[in-house]
Amino acid sequence: MKEDNIFLKTTYVLKHCFCFSIFVFMSIFYLIFMPLIFVLSLGSKKRYLKICHIINLYAFRFVLIYTRFFRFIDIRYEDLGGLKGGQLFACNHISMFDIVTILASVPDCYTLVNVKFVRNPLLLPIIKSCGYIPVNKNNPASVISAYGKVKQLLRAGKKVVIFPEGTRSTNGLLQKLQRGVFRISVETNIPIVPVFLTTNRPFINKRMFRYDLSCVHYRMFFLPPLKIPKASKKESEKKLMCEFQEKMINTSKSELSLAWHKQAYSSENDIKICSKDKNGIKATTIITKNHVHLDGHFTEFPILPGISQIEIINQLISEHLGYEIVVTKLSRVKFLDKILPDTSIDITINLKQKGFAHWEITNGESVCSKGKFYYSESD
Repeated sequence: MKEDNIFLKTTYVLKHCFCFSIFVFMSIFYLIFMPLIFVLSLGSKKRYLKICHIINLYAFRFVLIYTRFFRFIDIRYEDLGGLKGGQLFACNHISMFDIVTILASVPDCYTLVNVKFVRNPLLLPIIKSCGYIPVNKNNPASVISAYGKVKQLLRAGKKVVIFPEGTRSTNGLLQKLQRGVFRISVETNIPIVPVFLTTNRPFINKRMFRYDLSCVHYRMFFLPPLKIPKASKKESEKKLMCEFQEKMINTSKSELSLAWHKQAYSSENDIKICSKDKNGIKATTIITKNHVHLDGHFTEFPILPGISQIEIINQLISEHLGYEIVVTKLSRVKFLDKILPDTSIDITINLKQKGFAHWEITNGESVCSKGKFYYSESD
């Protein structure tokens, strides 16, 4: 049994290394041929970028063919009305392969890149040569500068893809959205094309690393563009963000969705609201063995983590108030009893004081966790 496990892990690592070696070859290609490309462009930066984008498009398309041939990942996409004529693409973020997939599907497309990837010697030649925009999301000045460059590209008729979650999902659920792409859409009057990405299992996201040799099935759908609401700037941004969120969640529950998203949004994960008013919420749910918040946590002895309990409270308050909240301070938080699979829990949240919540999660007469936190509306 131990030998079989070692063989499985070794085969898995070798298969991944073999498939990812294509990115090494791409970087070497750019390092060697960048001077030649610059000569061919006759010193024109515009022509140089165009040549690099054409090379990138076909290089990434080759990556998709290469990985599909070796049964690493089977990626396919479908246009449901947003690809043709689309300029500003907003995608849910589920895997490191998301950007490869969309750049292989959309010619002459730019994107924002986390500044940490610019320090990666394998990715730097590709990022620099194609004019992708580095951004440090923890630095407001960097974010403002990056968004300014995005608006310039859009006004020049270029295509840009942005991931509003800002990071990869670890459980298949849509993460908290950042307003940047919605603000850009309103300010440039360019509609957002929602792009829905789905897969049959977790794949190279921030938490999941499984020794699974099966081929990953990965699908991408370009949905119809979202109309920009006729309202004040701030109200339009908020409405656009809500519409995008609703579109993504509804698509995740539809027949287009593959197994991982279907599980994440299945009725097994639903929270039933028992009562609610301006002073608070009472809800109940069953933490089934397939519950999304158990996936990837303590696989030998699954329990509902404390951070997931706070996420559930956060979700309930956000839905109750009608806007996303962010926790600013935790106080007197106590985790008193384990929440195991197939456990029914009751949730009580007191919201009498604005910006302040007190919660308690119970299983029968046993208090599982309780605490307080301060919150504010998410930017």
